[in-house]
Amino acid sequence: MWLSVLNASVALAQWSDDLQVSQSLPDMAPLMKALRNVNEPESMGGSTRKLNEQATRELANLKTTALSAPGDPSGRAAAGQSACLLGLLYLHGAAVNPDSARARQWFSLCAHYRDPLASAGLAWCALDGCQSAPNLSQAQIWVRRLNRVEPARAAHFQWLIDVQLRPLNPKATEGLQTLSTPERNLLVKAVAGGNVHAMIELGILHAQSHDLARALQLFDQASGQSRVAAENAAWVRQRIAAEHAASVMPSVTSQAILAAPPTPVQEFTIESKPMVMATPEQAQATYLAARRFHRGDGVALNYAEAIRLYRQADAQGSGHAKRMLSLIYSRTTPEGGLDAVWMRQLADLDVNAPVPKQDVALGASALRREPTPLIDLLPTKWRQWMD
Repeated sequence: MWLSVLNASVALAQWSDDLQVSQSLPDMAPLMKALRNVNEPESMGGSTRKLNEQATRELANLKTTALSAPGDPSGRAAAGQSACLLGLLYLHGAAVNPDSARARQWFSLCAHYRDPLASAGLAWCALDGCQSAPNLSQAQIWVRRLNRVEPARAAHFQWLIDVQLRPLNPKATEGLQTLSTPERNLLVKAVAGGNVHAMIELGILHAQSHDLARALQLFDQASGQSRVAAENAAWVRQRIAAEHAASVMPSVTSQAILAAPPTPVQEFTIESKPMVMATPEQAQATYLAARRFHRGDGVALNYAEAIRLYRQADAQGSGHAKRMLSLIYSRTTPEGGLDAVWMRQLADLDVNAPVPKQDVALGASALRREPTPLIDLLPTKWRQWMD
């Protein structure tokens, strides 16, 4: 009996979703008329390269098939697939000018043909807006439909919705600590189902939480489907290697670094003028140089050089350098040497703020996401026409 009640409840919920979906879609006849009236030059597109003859012909065939309004099941399936692909092309500016509003029209036509992937495109357009206001309640309906055919992608989309609905928290940090248990479970479910965008997202969160090993696993797992993930993996691998090199410094060396006297204030000679003390601008330049060596930003990571420059900047009058040195000295190893883990955490800290916090402009923020969570649906041969 309970099973019958449950099945009836599920059927009722699906019927309710189907009704809301049908009411939200534009009528098919005016939609097709609007799409037929668009006549773009074949040379237009997101790429700076001119389309070759084959790509131009395939693009025209896609539009013809999508707008053919066939009555037989196989014809409708082909038309739906073509409409969905055209939506992806317009969304990403591949072989055509990027136009998310036009993409939404093609996804809507795809939904009229009952192609299962239409729910992914329309869920994203409801989330993003596609040149209109985002509609999270509409996105929720499409995500529930998407869950019937692609549970992993639906879980990632549900996570995107939940993050947008999350109350603002002025004390929020970065990384895994920002996630509630349900939010984290959604990402884990999406990763388990093979969703590449969830892998990238969770990898970034682990990197922000200084768990570079797990971040690298996730980026490597996604790299077969995503060039962005492969680039992220390379960045993390380089960071791990740099931090390992810094962490194996002999303890006597790190003790000597901490015990060394501050570098005297540097004097500057400007042409024939008398020697002058460092200016605030020069102190700031020295401090920024120390930050680069501390983070390995464009140079080899070198904690010894970073501390030397912090001391020099402190002697020149940099309050930020003095604050950073205080933080470095506040936590050392039992032997009195550098704590490599602490140094790594300080590298991404913004000491300019009244209360030191994670600097969103540094460190793991170098990691990137794909332009949309649908780009993996775009065939590789069409991605070459994206800029």
